[in-house]
Amino acid sequence: MERYQAYPAGLQSKRRRFSGIWRIRVIGITALLLSLLLVYGGRFIHIQRAGRLLAAQQERQIDALMRNRALQESLMKRDCPEYIEYLARKRLGLVKPGEIKVIFINE
Repeated sequence: MERYQAYPAGLQSKRRRFSGIWRIRVIGITALLLSLLLVYGGRFIHIQRAGRLLAAQQERQIDALMRNRALQESLMKRDCPEYIEYLARKRLGLVKPGEIKVIFINE
């Protein structure tokens, strides 16, 4: 019985010859892709990490700005004469001339 050949004899030898070249090309392309993946993958990870650090720093900056604004409002409030009078009446128990202070004693 004769074996069925998919390729004529001359074409089959060419196929065998090119199979070695194709293997080298595939290995070379694979090595190139892996090296690109390592180089740019590392950069991508570094960029992602830097992005997270930047976001955290921006949140801290916003918190600091809000605290600064609250402290500025507190300072403005303390310079207000009405607020100073309120504190003097409440904490020190002071009264204006002509006023009478009444203190209730619970027994």
